[in-house]
Amino acid sequence: MGWHLWSVDVKSAFLKGELFEEGERELYITNIRTLSPDEPRLPLGKWNLARLKKGVFGLADSPRRWYLRLHRSMVRLGRKRSSMDAAMWTLRDADGVLQGIALSHVDDILIGGTDAAHEATVKLGEELGFGSFEQDHFQYCGKLIERHNDGTITVSMKTYHENLEPISVPLSRKRNLEASLTPAEHRQMRGILGSLQWLVTQVRVDMSFQLSCLVGEPPVVKTLLKANALLRLFKQNPDFKLTFRKLDLRGAGITVVSDASLGNVTRTGSVEGTVMTKTFSQAAYFILVGDRRLMGGREGKCAFLGGRSHRLTRVCRSTYAAELQGAEEALDNGVFCRGLLAEILGYDVLLKNEEYSGDIPLNLVTDAKDVYDKGMSDTATYGSQKSLAFTIAWMREMFRRPRTTLSWTSTENMPCDCGTKEMDTSHLVKILNTGSWSVTYNPSYVKQNVKKRLPLRNRGLVLPGQLLTDDALKGHLIKLSEMPGWHLREGIVIHVCRSAKSLRTPEPRFKSENFPIRSSYGRFDSTIQSEWRVIDQDVRYSGKDLIGDCADVLITFFRQDARGLDPQKNKTS
Repeated sequence: MGWHLWSVDVKSAFLKGELFEEGERELYITNIRTLSPDEPRLPLGKWNLARLKKGVFGLADSPRRWYLRLHRSMVRLGRKRSSMDAAMWTLRDADGVLQGIALSHVDDILIGGTDAAHEATVKLGEELGFGSFEQDHFQYCGKLIERHNDGTITVSMKTYHENLEPISVPLSRKRNLEASLTPAEHRQMRGILGSLQWLVTQVRVDMSFQLSCLVGEPPVVKTLLKANALLRLFKQNPDFKLTFRKLDLRGAGITVVSDASLGNVTRTGSVEGTVMTKTFSQAAYFILVGDRRLMGGREGKCAFLGGRSHRLTRVCRSTYAAELQGAEEALDNGVFCRGLLAEILGYDVLLKNEEYSGDIPLNLVTDAKDVYDKGMSDTATYGSQKSLAFTIAWMREMFRRPRTTLSWTSTENMPCDCGTKEMDTSHLVKILNTGSWSVTYNPSYVKQNVKKRLPLRNRGLVLPGQLLTDDALKGHLIKLSEMPGWHLREGIVIHVCRSAKSLRTPEPRFKSENFPIRSSYGRFDSTIQSEWRVIDQDVRYSGKDLIGDCADVLITFFRQDARGLDPQKNKTS
């Protein structure tokens, strides 16, 4: 609609909350003794008390009283509270045309709208007192929200990424990976996971699976190291952003994409385990608002609304059961989003007949053919797991409603399978960046299949280097292989990369003359085994030489020249 955006925060919000009613609550405060002479004090005489007229910071009901005060001001200035989200208010003109939307996160308010919405916001500031009032380019709850000249809106969290720091783990702790974390280490790890969780829920939907699995790991040193590795993986792409382009809402609707993987996580949601313990399944769904073309099955424009990657609570006996349970939750969230969109567009969502469902389409997309077949059938077929009959019955009832459909797409076209397993996320990122997708087959939106490698004995190539037999070094390489990028440890430069065809130099991060000695180790995978090989060891390199084959993982160590150093010290390094 070409709206502008505003971000405002209210100064001393709790002190502007609703007054206590007569006889409702009787609270008194006084000054406390402090050791600092500069401590702020209430203007009370010695032994005097002051009675509170309203909530102050620290009282459990103060946030509630502030919310009631904010709601009263919003309504007085012409806004109407949402029936589905009590922290959202809409502004309409006399003809019912939408002029703006306001969202509240405690004392931070995000507003979009026309000049009429701007006027109402200015009046709100005169009444409540704003600490800041920014337009089209601002930080809101850790997110950088930018409205560009063409109307496109981007949401990113680069500063938040850059402020994340890994936890320092002493070498002595790393020697016992299964050791329990100390209370301080556990608290630090929970802090990291909480920060990453905020990133995932706000912007980084591409990393939802990795974080979901890590949260379920036990509190041991190995999990702490994994949390550090995942944090570094997040920081490799700090410029990641969600892009929202202009979208024609005439005929627009909700598209929900659902996927699941059978038996790939444990009861706690971890991917670490045996076949006998990984009995639970991971599911994911993404919710899009799409234009008329997308809802009609053609290539169309879309915008990301939300999503989730999570462990299914029930054990599934088949892929069909996992896909069905994931689709059930996805459809339920899609119904909610359709109601929210309908309310924004002016429908009364409290009516029992839900008349808006006939005007706003909802499409659930799955790549499970049996879920599609049974979901679109009226026969009494529920599969071998009869407890799923209730799930299928509810979904069928939903699909009988006007413009509520179930669609099938090929696995190659599925954008949210990276939320159910460890895999490349470029397909999803492309859709988010371009704001375009197609439910039906379209070569532009189909992931490129990676050809399986032949077994090592049939590849027709002699693999470079010698087979690595040092088990201690191999274990170290395996840990490093999960941390792609540059590392500097105890004066040694380490580089980890994937799908490498040539050897590396430390440029441009480090000068070659400062680290002239190189050791390179490559992992070569096949359908039957993986091999670690020593490509070169303690050699003086001249440049980027070809490996002779493609290493699935290449780990390179660069160190200083040992000549002139203490032999015993060099041996220790």
